Amino acid sequence: MTVSELLSALSQRLDPLIATRLVTDLRGHGDFDWTTVLAELDRARDRSRHNYSRTDLQCQLRMLTERLGGLGYPFDDNLRQVSTVANELRIMRNRWAHNDPLSDMDAIRTADHAARLLTLLGDADGAAEAKTRRTGLIAAYATKTGLTLPPTSPEPGPEPASARATEAASPASPASPDRVSPAPEDLKRTDAAGTSATDTPTIGADRFEYEPWEVVQADGPEIIDALPKKDAKMQVRGVAAEIAEFEGPISLDRLVTLTVRSFGMSRCGSKKKRQIARQLRQLDLAVDADGFVWPTDIDPATWREFRPNSSDADREFTDISPVEIANAWRIIATRRPDADRDELRRGVLQAFGKKKMTSSVDAHLARAEALL
Repeated sequence: MTVSELLSALSQRLDPLIATRLVTDLRGHGDFDWTTVLAELDRARDRSRHNYSRTDLQCQLRMLTERLGGLGYPFDDNLRQVSTVANELRIMRNRWAHNDPLSDMDAIRTADHAARLLTLLGDADGAAEAKTRRTGLIAAYATKTGLTLPPTSPEPGPEPASARATEAASPASPASPDRVSPAPEDLKRTDAAGTSATDTPTIGADRFEYEPWEVVQADGPEIIDALPKKDAKMQVRGVAAEIAEFEGPISLDRLVTLTVRSFGMSRCGSKKKRQIARQLRQLDLAVDADGFVWPTDIDPATWREFRPNSSDADREFTDISPVEIANAWRIIATRRPDADRDELRRGVLQAFGKKKMTSSVDAHLARAEALL
């Protein structure tokens, strides 16, 4: 069975699972088309509209990996297991969609990811089918390569984490007195005139905060070591493209770092980083003069949103696009017409969880101000 067949089988299982869960969350609206959520997500983020289909695996995996506004993560437990496995499948789907060479091991991994995901979503029948496919693929691979498989044993029996499963939450740690949070007004979306957004009734009118890509293991360090061989290049680019689409605009340096981590390397030398950066510049994604990589559905020239975050976020100020900072500046200035320049600069820093005006922060803020 090929990766294409495995992904097709998975998409047939996911549509009813997503629909059933959201009907429950939306209090019985049985005729609700869940792709409406994706349309609202893109509208809220000021991203261009896509072709949304309930049977499109890309749409389905977006529903499982992205925060759905006020709906949160309705398919996940607090350990984010569903989104982690779905991120692995996003990468594989991206490689398949771009006709990357896929191996027997890729098929085994895909079957395994599908089995894990369907188990987490409480689809016992679908998970059993995926496990059967996985077993057959492993046996075929062993025959092909001459490997001797160990005797099979029953799989461990932890209770499957269904879409409704939750863990007891740990007591929250007291907030640090030095913690910087965006102003409450920064977390509400408004239009250019400062009017509250009302075009996303399903997911609410909150502004989307910055969320980092959760690194998942795409393969081993040998893929990075094999650059610039063709198969390695395609695999590295596929991972990076999915990260950039999720987290962009993202600095090229950060994209290199997340890509390296996706192949089991915590760090690599400057020469290897430059080699990876050259590969990432070959993606069908815009890289601007400041070294930021943009998703395909955001036009840097017309994008007017920003993603606030607190100081708890793993996000350096210099890793924020000057375009995004300038967008925040405009919105804050509209809201505070009497504020002077210094007040606006402090307000912009607060929107991104910062307070100290270091030399690097000052220089980066100046680049954003030049765009106003």
